[in-house]
Amino acid sequence: MFRLQGHRDRVGSSAVSRDHELQRYLTELAIDEQRYKADCWTWLVEQVVTIDEATKSERRWPAHLDYLHDLVDVLSDPDEHYIAVPKSRRMMVSWCLAAWCAHLARYHENVLVLWQSETEAKAAEAVDRRMVFIEDHLIEPVLRRPYKGQRTKDGLIGRLTYLPTGSRVIAVAQGADVFRFYTPSVVVLDEADFQDEGHDALVAAIPFGEKGGKVILVSSSNGPGRPVATICKGVGFVRFR
Repeated sequence: MFRLQGHRDRVGSSAVSRDHELQRYLTELAIDEQRYKADCWTWLVEQVVTIDEATKSERRWPAHLDYLHDLVDVLSDPDEHYIAVPKSRRMMVSWCLAAWCAHLARYHENVLVLWQSETEAKAAEAVDRRMVFIEDHLIEPVLRRPYKGQRTKDGLIGRLTYLPTGSRVIAVAQGADVFRFYTPSVVVLDEADFQDEGHDALVAAIPFGEKGGKVILVSSSNGPGRPVATICKGVGFVRFR
């Protein structure tokens, strides 16, 4: 991508040169945005920064992890409405799912993502410390999009609204009752096997998939609720790694 700083360094004194360089910059910026909207993985690899949870240091998106690329392809497939993802620690699966949700909301209009965890505070961790972090730390600052964040009682951003698209991501606590108040495009049941009401939430969310939305379950193993483990067992997958 053409860098704005480089634009400033190379522009000559004439108005013609400035106009030419500015037009080139704007054209390349528009092309990049078109590429990123069409291809979430390209956006991740070229623009997204994450936090290494072991060292607490910032790092570029792990482009070498092919299974994350496969996950993005599945999440982005319009024909996939019910997705269950088994995971283990340090696989970056939760980061990947949060980044995909942010990409969906920032590039598409009137999307509603419900991110459900055991508590609202745990769900807000994903919104605030992953999705908002990603937006605030994109490699190219000019690509960062304006948003409105509404904080929970714990001080974390639990409602994220992208102003250009009007799309929202909302952190919600476990349970089926919360779905009565929304018509989401995407429902994410994070650590579904550790939600005591995970099974009831899944049953309540199924109609959203039938209407064209996505219902996504993700969990590590040995949780008491076990909706992901039950699905995995049904297809012969019994060991989480």
